[in-house]
Amino acid sequence: GQANYAGCSSPGLVPMMGEDEVEFLRTVLEELDEDATYFEFGGGGSTMFASSFVHKSYTVEHYAPCCEEYQAELDRRGYKHMRIVCSPVEPSALWPGGYLEGDDR
Repeated sequence: GQANYAGCSSPGLVPMMGEDEVEFLRTVLEELDEDATYFEFGGGGSTMFASSFVHKSYTVEHYAPCCEEYQAELDRRGYKHMRIVCSPVEPSALWPGGYLEGDDR
């Protein structure tokens, strides 16, 4: 089974997506050049899934416990080409829909 990462999406090898979405992601990733860089907002299964398709990967995650858990899992697996960037999502003039973790809006 998949690990429980402090309420985070489990970073198993399969993204938490429907089969059609996973197949679409696989198709896109397979068509990339071998030196491509993968960038995503929000970590989890897609982070691990993309690892075998790309030369470099960056994931922006807003929730610090998930950042730590995901980076630890990447390190455990020896995925040196992948990095988690922890950046809280907060309201701003450009994106008033942002919110802090724990805000139940």
